[in-house]
Amino acid sequence: MMKYCPYCGASLPGGAFSFCAACGKPLPVKGKPKSPRKSDKTRKPPGQRPLQRRAARDDGYDGYYDDIKPIDHGQIREGADHELVMRAVAISLGALGIIVASAILMSLL
Repeated sequence: MMKYCPYCGASLPGGAFSFCAACGKPLPVKGKPKSPRKSDKTRKPPGQRPLQRRAARDDGYDGYYDDIKPIDHGQIREGADHELVMRAVAISLGALGIIVASAILMSLL
C-alpha cells in the first residue's frame, strides 16, 4: 500500500520517514491522532490534485556543450613518463620470453 504525504500528496516509499521529501513538513506519528483542519474538507485526494510546477532557473545553458570548456582547459598537458613506459615494455617482453621458453621446454618433454 502506497502512503502519501498529508500536506502535499507526494508518494512516500516505506514508512521510516519523519518528514516529507517533497515539501519538507514533518509527518504525523502513527500513534498520535492528527488534528482536523478546516482545509481538509476542501482538499482533493493525492491522485486528483494538479501537479505543481517549479519555476525554471535560467543558468545560461542552451543545451549544447560546445561553450563549456573542460576543467583543464589552457593547462599544458604532460607527456607520457618514458621511464615508466620502458619498464612496462621490459616486463611484458620478459613475461612473453618466459612463456615462450616454457612452451619450448614442454614440447621437448
